[in-house]
Amino acid sequence: MIPVNIPDGGYAMTFLSPAGGGPGVALVNIRPLTIDEQARIAIANVRAAIAAYKAANDDANPGLAGTDSGFKSDLQPYINPFPAAPVGNTNNDVRMIAPGQPSVSGTEGWSYGNLSGAIIYNTTATDSQGNSYDTY
Repeated sequence: MIPVNIPDGGYAMTFLSPAGGGPGVALVNIRPLTIDEQARIAIANVRAAIAAYKAANDDANPGLAGTDSGFKSDLQPYINPFPAAPVGNTNNDVRMIAPGQPSVSGTEGWSYGNLSGAIIYNTTATDSQGNSYDTY
């Protein structure tokens, strides 16, 4: 059996899946997600929404209008509501950078380069391993 951790609504559940495939067994092992896990999941979800938007729009990046509201409106079909950053500036405001790569500055929870399509947490706070959340 191979343990597989699946995050679900703020909790992580462990499932055991047979190495050769087939039905797995769920363990009653529910625990709250750590802040680091929440941060990895939130940014993965936002990046997946950006990728879905690009796939549906001839590889165009969302937010080309250069505004927080335009970016969120573009992503609304893929992630709604737009999440608050779980670390640093814990709000769902997006610092728009055009042109260029996102960088840390200001009070927004997120920093997004609308020409590059890259998004980061708008914070230099570090996780439990000493890694800056803006490098996730």
